[in-house]
Amino acid sequence: MFSLNESLVYYLYPRYITAGKGIECLYELIRSQMGADPLNGDVYLFFNKKRDLVKILHWDTDGFILDFQRFDTTV
Repeated sequence: MFSLNESLVYYLYPRYITAGKGIECLYELIRSQMGADPLNGDVYLFFNKKRDLVKILHWDTDGFILDFQRFDTTV
């Protein structure tokens, strides 16, 4: 099970993404745009332009974990 904790290293992607981007596209953004290795166990965060959606990509021992959270902006 994946849990966010202080022992992990976190990186924020510096540009906005579209909500439809999946694991393969985010993997390529990390490698080509950030110059990082997505397989190193670090956590990568991506936001959409309205900042009401975050995608979190993380390599675990069995493969990639892609979590996303849409924030309620009506409150």
